[in-house]
Amino acid sequence: MKLNILLTGIVLILTACNHKLTDSNNTIDSTMSQSVSKMKIDRHDKNSRSTFIYQDDTLLQQIVLLSRNDSVVYFIFSSTNKRDNSTCEIKGIAKGQPNQDPEIDEDEETGAYPAIEYIYHDTCTLSIRIDMDSNTKITTIDHDCKMRAKCHCTLTSPGILHKVK
Repeated sequence: MKLNILLTGIVLILTACNHKLTDSNNTIDSTMSQSVSKMKIDRHDKNSRSTFIYQDDTLLQQIVLLSRNDSVVYFIFSSTNKRDNSTCEIKGIAKGQPNQDPEIDEDEETGAYPAIEYIYHDTCTLSIRIDMDSNTKITTIDHDCKMRAKCHCTLTSPGILHKVK
């Protein structure tokens, strides 16, 4: 219960922030569509407002899916380096290819699984892969976001971001 309240607070704080890709001392303005802040989110939709987290001793990654369907996902992604407390954040709309063959990702527990890939192309390029079977796992692949924002933390997930219940 306390975790749900804490995560809801984090989501509200992140949602209230400006649409920017940030690092502790570096900011790149995003030209992201105003759709994220103005869109209608169905709170009863099982695919809306899902939070996924990866954490180890040096890194905390969180992605909040505000809403999604086969062709788009509205998201807030943050990666925090625990050693120097620097954070990079990306907010936006990633687009999928509904008729594309699924990507194949792997985890330590179940092995290979099919994933739908959504690609964010705004201030940088980031892939977000969501498992097709249970919708409980996400991986991210940074193509150039860390370099463009001069981040001190990784944006490619070193492990699986698991859905928080």
